[in-house]
Amino acid sequence: MDRMPLDNIIHWDSDLTLDVVDSLDVGVVACDAEGRLTVCNRFARRLFRVGPKVGDPLEGWLSPTTMLDTDGVTPLPHERWPLVRALAGETVQDVEFIVASPGSIRRWVVAHGRPVESPDGTPRGAVVAIHDITRLRESELNLRAAHAELEAANVELTRTNGELESFAGVVSHDLKSPLATIQGYVQLLPHAHPDEFDEFVEEIARGVENMRRLIDDLLAYASAPSAPLKLAPVDLTRLVDTVVADRTDVLRRTGGPVPEIAVDPMPSVVGDVVLIRQVIDNLVGNALKYTPPGQQPRVHVSGFEEESGWVRIEVADRGIGIPEGQHEHIFESFHRAHRGAGYPGTGLGLTICQRIVHRHGGTIGALPNPGGGTRFWLTLPAAATAVRSPETIRTLSRPAA
Repeated sequence: MDRMPLDNIIHWDSDLTLDVVDSLDVGVVACDAEGRLTVCNRFARRLFRVGPKVGDPLEGWLSPTTMLDTDGVTPLPHERWPLVRALAGETVQDVEFIVASPGSIRRWVVAHGRPVESPDGTPRGAVVAIHDITRLRESELNLRAAHAELEAANVELTRTNGELESFAGVVSHDLKSPLATIQGYVQLLPHAHPDEFDEFVEEIARGVENMRRLIDDLLAYASAPSAPLKLAPVDLTRLVDTVVADRTDVLRRTGGPVPEIAVDPMPSVVGDVVLIRQVIDNLVGNALKYTPPGQQPRVHVSGFEEESGWVRIEVADRGIGIPEGQHEHIFESFHRAHRGAGYPGTGLGLTICQRIVHRHGGTIGALPNPGGGTRFWLTLPAAATAVRSPETIRTLSRPAA
């Protein structure tokens, strides 16, 4: 593009021309051949929040951090300033950068510039026009964010639909099984010998209990990803002690083997105490349940704060363990590693635990326990970290997507 003679653009000493330039909704900045400021209209002065004087050198009227690269962090080097490039003889087009003027919100701008010459070709300086495109870029960012949310929602919807199909099939099967048991024994009762009544009633009661357990788990499963979190500091050691006492008391009353359970002192966490108790109770219950017949259950619950500000909790047992290759699959809905081995359950407990832990922003997993058994682990935000960072609590209190 040809250089444009200065005298063909404006008469620099014309008051009317300067008033016209000052009234534009576009920033206009110009300098002479020595790099001294000659024009900075009202729009540019508001944009850069400076009051430059004619004759000021370019290096002196803007802070190095006033103009940033499009990443919003890196200062735009002086040699990349559009006016400096135009003064060096370059025609500048569509140069985007961010203006981060002190005391003002950041503005996203695009600049166009060119050298200025006198009619005989003598360099006279340079001029740039600066357009504020903040609204355009904000709209684009909002559109991208909305698109990303829509994509995530579509992925989640696809996953949920697939899960619901599997869910419906398994629930139908698992509900029919205890119903069939109940129906069979109810039909036998009128023809049963009195000595068989107790046995039949016991089987009916067992079927009802299995249905109750499945329905309870289904309700917990459905509410785990969406129930509002009531966040507060949780004394983890006291909570685990309560769970262990309740579980031990039940075993004593039912005549089961009294377990050996060790609970280490643990740091406090932040979360929903009811849901966290549900996770701990499920993991401790599994550790007690999946023990070979006649063997005393042995469980060790421990926890420590990691440098990242999360508390890692471990529930280790000496039970029957998890078959190799199934340590990740056990968190899938209705997956049972020991199906048919005589251990009661619906296959939803660990899925519910995973959903609750994820709601708190943590992770959960299972590993073989050295020496036999299983070591479940999970992470929850440390209470001290949450106090130092209120955003943690605000983030956790939002419903899951």
